[in-house]
Amino acid sequence: MAEGKSARAAGFVDSSVHVDVKHYYGQLKKTSDLKTNACVAPAQPVPAFIRQALKKVHSEVTDRYYGCGLVVPECLEGCRILDLGSGSGRDCYMLSQLVGEKGHVTGIDMTDDQLQVAKTYVDYHMQEFGFKKPNVSFVQGYIEALSEAGLEKSSFDLIISNCVVNLSPDKRQVLAEAYSVLKDGGELYFSDVYSSGRLTEEIKKHKVLWGECLGGALWWEDLLQLAEEVGFSPPRLVTANVITVDNKDLQDVLGNFKFVSATYRLFKVPKSNTKPCQVMYNGDITGVEDKFQFDCQYTFKADEVVEVDGEVASILAHSRFAEDFTFQPPGGPCGPCGVKPTAGVVDPFELVLKLEKQGRRLPVVINMAEPLCPATTASKMASLNRVRALAMIFLTVTGCCVAPTSGKEGSEETVIIGLRLEDTDDISFMDRGYLRVSERSRVKLRVYGQNINNETWSKIAFTEHERSRSVDSSSGDNQSQEDLSGSHPCGIRTSDIIILPNIILSRKTSGVVEIEVKPLRKTERSKSYYLCIATSAPAVAGMHDPWTENTWIYHDGDDTRVIVVEEKKFLLPFWLQVIFISMLLCLSGMFSGLNLGLMALDPMELQIVQNCGTEKEKNYAKKIEPVRSQGNYLLCSLLLGNVLVNTTLTILLDDIAGSGLIAVVMSTIGIVIFGEIVPQAICSRHGLAVGANTIFLTKFFMLLTFPASYPVSKLLDYLLGQEIGTVYNREKLLEMLRVTDPYNDLVKEELNIIQGALELRTKTVEDVMTPLRDCFMIPGDTTLDFNTMSEVMKSGYTRIPVFEGERSNIVDQLFVKDLAFVDPDDCTPLKTITKFYSHPLHFVFNDTKLDAMLEEFKKGETADHDTRGPCAHCEADASCSPGRMPVERVCRCQRAPFDPQGMKFSA
Repeated sequence: MAEGKSARAAGFVDSSVHVDVKHYYGQLKKTSDLKTNACVAPAQPVPAFIRQALKKVHSEVTDRYYGCGLVVPECLEGCRILDLGSGSGRDCYMLSQLVGEKGHVTGIDMTDDQLQVAKTYVDYHMQEFGFKKPNVSFVQGYIEALSEAGLEKSSFDLIISNCVVNLSPDKRQVLAEAYSVLKDGGELYFSDVYSSGRLTEEIKKHKVLWGECLGGALWWEDLLQLAEEVGFSPPRLVTANVITVDNKDLQDVLGNFKFVSATYRLFKVPKSNTKPCQVMYNGDITGVEDKFQFDCQYTFKADEVVEVDGEVASILAHSRFAEDFTFQPPGGPCGPCGVKPTAGVVDPFELVLKLEKQGRRLPVVINMAEPLCPATTASKMASLNRVRALAMIFLTVTGCCVAPTSGKEGSEETVIIGLRLEDTDDISFMDRGYLRVSERSRVKLRVYGQNINNETWSKIAFTEHERSRSVDSSSGDNQSQEDLSGSHPCGIRTSDIIILPNIILSRKTSGVVEIEVKPLRKTERSKSYYLCIATSAPAVAGMHDPWTENTWIYHDGDDTRVIVVEEKKFLLPFWLQVIFISMLLCLSGMFSGLNLGLMALDPMELQIVQNCGTEKEKNYAKKIEPVRSQGNYLLCSLLLGNVLVNTTLTILLDDIAGSGLIAVVMSTIGIVIFGEIVPQAICSRHGLAVGANTIFLTKFFMLLTFPASYPVSKLLDYLLGQEIGTVYNREKLLEMLRVTDPYNDLVKEELNIIQGALELRTKTVEDVMTPLRDCFMIPGDTTLDFNTMSEVMKSGYTRIPVFEGERSNIVDQLFVKDLAFVDPDDCTPLKTITKFYSHPLHFVFNDTKLDAMLEEFKKGETADHDTRGPCAHCEADASCSPGRMPVERVCRCQRAPFDPQGMKFSA
């Protein structure tokens, strides 16, 4: 059928929704591709005959079925059934066995690929079921336009639907079309998703949520209104299950909305004023011969009188169930009174809470051929308990969680005693016997027990509902049985912890299973889950697994709890944090190095380098000088940046390491090595080059920290004053020259001249004079013969003092140049020569400063002086001459040659 002639032509549907749904389900390959369990959990326990029917369905049909549960009503033989959204046809083929050759099943779906698979195996199933002709047909069309798909009005006894109505953008039209094709007394039996309120437009327009059966979910109260508007009787709620959403992105979109999967029955019966009556089920419906659960309010046991209200009485009397019940007014011949029904529930969320609170215990069943008397039972139970106690002691010593569970004594049934943490890909540990795991992790658990086999993994599950400690004492027999068993029915099992379908066996008493932990809900920080195990004991309401023969009960132990904690979340993605930590270590080293390198370069030194350094050093100093001139501002910026970087580094390391001590140790090692030792070792030697090459980074961080560092720097300027730099006095300068002598490029003579010039103003003539006892002197009565003149020439002095009598009585001085025209053979008296030239004598006191003497010598009046002052060799006479200080001595003191004739210092 052409698409334009169907839904689009009717004008009741947004065709884009159908296109999106087709595309979404066309991409799915298997049930696990779904992001939620919205339509996965079966609505109610599945009887054995239905499971047998499902086994006969072809595997490709089953594989292409997207796991939307199973909804199978009762009393199907000979019925004409319509399956809305039949998909690959699994439910249709299963139902075709139940209706028999006299019945017929029609499936309608809008997806071409699904219908192609379904139609391929029509003949296969006809032969498999042993039918002479097919009793299944498939139609392409929209569930909002059944009549346009060729389906006649009032032609079906029963319509089923499983998680399909929510995919339609027009739910009222779906219900109206279903009402029109149903016969009088027909039933719409469907399971769908319902929300706790009317959904927002954002959720409705979310394509993934729509494909996951959540975006189009009805508010359950709207269903009641739509059913009444179309003409159905008030909906009868059968069962309800909680829907979980594991995807955090979807959780964020859904917010506080809650969802359940609920099954309702809607009947097309005439509205009448039927009064309440009593009914009795005759037990003729296949599969439910003993007990027929009509809805969550009414459960009919065979041959038991039950009081029903007028609404239910009308439904039973006008539907296909009419022949299976006997009706009588209250107090009729079948009994004076009937069983009172429980309170009716139409709110699926209320029903979920009610089911969760039901905590009846499972009666113990001993698998023996002969019944046991009470004494035997007690004896066997005591023996069993002793065995369990020994197992508990052994397993406790080996370190596992021990808690015995119920099982069949003397049978080959698997009995799970306890669990122990084996391995994990995340942080997991046993805390006081409880297993604590992180969300989004996989954990390997070792299972201890009896008869552990390859199917043991399927006998383990978890529930988020804590075991009820209450005991139902309504029956004495039940009470005694519960005391022996100690078993509690397990509530709704969670899909938050998935047992992977595999087990590694060590022996029959041990094996390793793997669990996958799903993420927590958005508002949850931790959550506890409790171990449930499967047993083949008889079922109690709320305990039976609809897909297997097993019954689920809580594990008896108190230490088999699994606590799921929130996954450790990094401040940033791990790879980005590693990059940031590396950058922060580099910045820490830069700040530390610049703090030492730049601050060690005071303004005076930078000026010196700019004036007399190498070209490269001059360029470096020129770049640094404007920044270094703002010393306190630079200091505050570097220190603030260093502290900020080191603090951030510690936080990031703590986020990665997950322990305060480890973070402190790691950050200390990193900062000391890469942030202090290495950069300071480099910058202490190459601070000028490093500072110049990183000047742009320095300026950037000065600008970045300006609001905090600049005010502090101004306060320091005010309190400490202007930074002048290092200034050397005369003594320090002399000492610096002496200390740096092995490393500078000054020759010894240059160093002596510099030292002499610096000492000139501090020394006196007494410090540099030549004592008279060491002076070369000649008496005044000496004759200048050959020997005397030879002795004068050998002395090497140019000016020789002349004395009379005592050496201290200096009366004249002889210049060697005065002897140039004297003939030694003439034996000329010395006095003749000294009187002729008559060189003047100058006397100074011993405490006269050398700089004053230098100025005196520079006048050119004399070339040497005799010093006068107290003398230890004579009385304190003013005429005493304790020493002599020629001009050369002053010049030597300043370590530079001096020409007394030219009165110049030579270079």
